[in-house]
Amino acid sequence: MMRWERPRFRIGLRSTLLLLNALVAAVMISLAVQAWQASQTQQAAQARQAELAEALHLSKQVDLMHDSLRAGVQASLLVGQVPGLDQFEARQRIRDDGTTYYETLQRLAQLSLPEAMRERILKVSDEARLYAIEAHKVVQAAAVDRNAAIAGLVAVDSRYKTLRHELDDLGESLGDLLHKAQVQATAEAAESRNSLLWACGLTIAAASAIVALLTFLIRRHIRHLAEVAQAIADGDLERRVGRPGGDELAFLGQAIDKMADSLSQMIAAMRSEAGRAAFERQLAEALDMADSEQQVALVTAQAMGDLVSDRPIELLVSDSSRAHMERLAEHPLVGAPGCGVGSPFDCVAVRRGSLVTFENSEALSACRHLRGRPCGPTSAVCVPLAFMGRAVGVLHATAPIDAPLSAGHTQQLGTLGAQVGMRIGTVRAFERSQIQASTDGLTGLPNRRTIEQRLRGVARGEQEFAVVMCDLDNFKRLNDSFGHVAGDAALRIFSEVLRHSLRESDLAGRWGGEEFMFVLSGADAKAADEQIDRLRARLAQTLYGGKTPRFTVSFGIADSTMSRRPDQLLRWADLALYQAKAEGRDRARIADPTMPLDEPMLRRMAMPDSESAALYGDEAA
Repeated sequence: MMRWERPRFRIGLRSTLLLLNALVAAVMISLAVQAWQASQTQQAAQARQAELAEALHLSKQVDLMHDSLRAGVQASLLVGQVPGLDQFEARQRIRDDGTTYYETLQRLAQLSLPEAMRERILKVSDEARLYAIEAHKVVQAAAVDRNAAIAGLVAVDSRYKTLRHELDDLGESLGDLLHKAQVQATAEAAESRNSLLWACGLTIAAASAIVALLTFLIRRHIRHLAEVAQAIADGDLERRVGRPGGDELAFLGQAIDKMADSLSQMIAAMRSEAGRAAFERQLAEALDMADSEQQVALVTAQAMGDLVSDRPIELLVSDSSRAHMERLAEHPLVGAPGCGVGSPFDCVAVRRGSLVTFENSEALSACRHLRGRPCGPTSAVCVPLAFMGRAVGVLHATAPIDAPLSAGHTQQLGTLGAQVGMRIGTVRAFERSQIQASTDGLTGLPNRRTIEQRLRGVARGEQEFAVVMCDLDNFKRLNDSFGHVAGDAALRIFSEVLRHSLRESDLAGRWGGEEFMFVLSGADAKAADEQIDRLRARLAQTLYGGKTPRFTVSFGIADSTMSRRPDQLLRWADLALYQAKAEGRDRARIADPTMPLDEPMLRRMAMPDSESAALYGDEAA
């Protein structure tokens, strides 16, 4: 298949776009600066024109005040000759006009005008102040001496004419300044407009050139992307765009490459999933043919070797008492990692009810059973085995810290644990169903054979335990007096009291007739004696006020400190039971381990009256 060759010369699209954006931004900034400068220039020109216009306006006000002062002086001379003219009003008018005259000139001097102009205004202002003072003097003199006032009018006219000439020159100068400012503002506005036009033209030309180049680059790269996408769609998953960069087309090419990678990974995952599905199917078929736990162990060991060839794996399952864990299977080549879990609920994975992984056995959150192994720190995967919500065991695998089990192997171990747990639970359920015929139908407790088997399992462990034999007192008399229905009810009541008085870890069963046996785990003879006192009290409370006749029970106790052989413990407990009966019944006695077990008459010797024993049925067992 023909491969597309990359062009030798490449211009980055992102760089081109950035350059275009930078150019447009620079031009826009330049245009904005020029527009701002033009605006500032125009504002300055307008402000200058406004100030000059205000100056011209103030100049005209000064002219009016100048003439008004002279008219006021002349009017003051006519007071007394012209009806309606008031001397006080004339003086007040001269005073106000003079003040306004002088203040207007001062305001004019405070405007932003050329220095020479300001000096002329200040000079005129001083002369105007003197002119206003003399005019006021004439008005005051007119009220006292009209001839003196007329004489002073000559000086006022002289200053009037001098100031009139200067004020006219000042007005013409301000008019010239205003005209020049208007002409200058017009020129500056035209210059700013031309600059903006040139900048806009250059921007359009540069942008057009870059857009043309950009269009060419985009078309070339889009054509290449289309070719690669079509090749991938045709099934060539090895085809890639391979275009580096940070622009949008590069991102699109990278997305196409990622899509091809994802498709490749998806196909690989589907193939892997198909392999896992085949393994699960074969495992399920193999486990279906396993009819015992040993056969399940063989299938599990072979599956361990097929899954992981070089990592130690082991299968630990709980015993029938669910108090201990035993290794049922291990990796056929590498062996077992050696987990130190002693009981199902001593395992973190079993307590959590889900698969647990540990990256480092020496980490703070790692399982304590992983620490201190001869091989050093390890990673681990623990898969709990369960059947119908109850713990069956755990599948345990370890690996080096720098090479832990992969996610695929972990998932397959989870599948193996789930199926093995289901199969072991099914096998055990089937075995339990086979021995249900051996369960006592009247009391619902295990029968003698079952309790013996479970006792042997407890005896194989390391935990201490106590064995208790018990017998209902005067049971024969109870049957004879009240009938077998009452006897059966008594057996059921005692069985129920026994079931509710013991712990879940304890064992209890019907030994035969009116005789029962139970095992207290983690207890010695003294603790068993205390437990029996509570059981007797509970029995008495249960029988109080009931329809069933009241009865008592005698107990014989032996514990694992005397022996770990079940047969010896049972015989000692049995002899202790008959000792309790010989001493008056309704009590418990602890066996004496020094008592010989091979004397057939020991039981008879413990009874004070063999005929009474036969009468009350104490040897029914």
